[in-house]
Amino acid sequence: MQRVPPRGPPRKALGGRYSGRVITRCLRAWLVAAVLAAVAALAVGEETQGARYYQMRLAKVGKAAAARLWEAAEKARRESLFRFARSQAQRVLELDSDHRQARTLLGYVKRDEAWEIELGASARIPAENETPPGGAKLADAETAWRLGPAVRADADVASLYAALGDECATKGFRVESEAAYGKALELDRDNAVAHRGLGHVRFGEGLWLLAEANRAFAAARVARPLDEPSRYDEMFGEKLVKAESGHFRVESPHAQAVLAGYLESCERVFAAYLCDFGVDPHTKAFPMTPLFCVIDTDTQWDRWINRMTQGNPGFWRPRTCHWARDRWACAVRNHDGATDATRRDRLAHEAVHMLNLALWDMADGSWLDDALAYRYCLLTEGATYSFCLAPRKAGYANSMSERNWMEPSQWKALLKEAVGKGDDPSLRLIVNKRSYDLPLFASVKAWSMVDFLMRRDRAAFIALVREQKGEQDPIGLLETRFGKDAESLDDAWRKWVTETY
Repeated sequence: MQRVPPRGPPRKALGGRYSGRVITRCLRAWLVAAVLAAVAALAVGEETQGARYYQMRLAKVGKAAAARLWEAAEKARRESLFRFARSQAQRVLELDSDHRQARTLLGYVKRDEAWEIELGASARIPAENETPPGGAKLADAETAWRLGPAVRADADVASLYAALGDECATKGFRVESEAAYGKALELDRDNAVAHRGLGHVRFGEGLWLLAEANRAFAAARVARPLDEPSRYDEMFGEKLVKAESGHFRVESPHAQAVLAGYLESCERVFAAYLCDFGVDPHTKAFPMTPLFCVIDTDTQWDRWINRMTQGNPGFWRPRTCHWARDRWACAVRNHDGATDATRRDRLAHEAVHMLNLALWDMADGSWLDDALAYRYCLLTEGATYSFCLAPRKAGYANSMSERNWMEPSQWKALLKEAVGKGDDPSLRLIVNKRSYDLPLFASVKAWSMVDFLMRRDRAAFIALVREQKGEQDPIGLLETRFGKDAESLDDAWRKWVTETY
């Protein structure tokens, strides 16, 4: 019987074919680990360098920012707006803890190189706003300070932080640049330098799309021609041209290039609307894809009205458009003087009404439904040619015939003139009444009021919109969200129009 010799010890690590493979693997593992360690060390080094640079520059920028905010505090103090002055002084100390004037205003004294509150000095400094010298109303003085020196100071400080962001970006310190840009936007959400530094895209006056939202818009705006039959071919007795974008569909006798323009206008207001309300740009907003039929003849319009209206077709026949809400299908007729530009505007206008319903279940004819429909056409195109026609009100569309209200320069001038004369409709009236029952001028003020409220407190306005469903007291909801009665908000809006329009 052959004996099998006992197995010897494994081959030495430095000999033979087996040990060669081990060495190769070890070397590879070591090299990978070394490279990763070097990259990590480099990254840490860069991070540390960026952080050091940022903190050094932040301290210097903070001193300059504190000096600028102190100017606004001093302005408030001279106007006897002591509460505002003290709150501004607290902000100054957050940036420059050794700011002597701010410390003094807040009742501090310096002892042994440290600041301490002196109760006697602190008690002698008024804590609440008082009627300013010269006899001006306190409410007017408060509004003027909030909309003037306070806003300008914040904007100037935001510019300092935005410039710091550019410095850091130039040196390749991405994290630090984003932090500085973020500080700028906290103070001034319209700071163009900070927005561009973060890759945002300007989409309208005061509206910037985030990078992801802009990518979503770029994808959604692409119009895809469709070659398939539809129920509307049968309804109108001809094969319509069809196209679809990311969120909308259009059918019409017009050419594909024209349909692409219609869809782009709808997608622009879709992107602006979701961005404005902070809604995820990839949100599936509608229960089904909204359809627009842009038709060419009165015969086609009559067929639509006869088939798609639910009761009283005679009421709808003279109108410009009709939305069959159960099918998310809207027809736009070819009225006298219509152009591609006015039709694009009408589709965009109706697209916002659809968003109001889909996202917030907003009531047709509410002041918000009316105002928001105009807001996004003005934001994305700078003008609007559409309005929500008041039923059975002759001359509604011509009530401002002395001015071209479709141009912002004109309706802003009209509002400012009306405010100066004291004859603009009250906010309480606009909010409590259906927009269909008010003159067009009330709608114009409503567009402006929404812009004002969003600038004043965007979070409060978004909460107002989210909570309006089923609200039986719209004016009460408005006052609760903004913490002011309607008349105070009206007065603040009038002051804003006077100073900004």
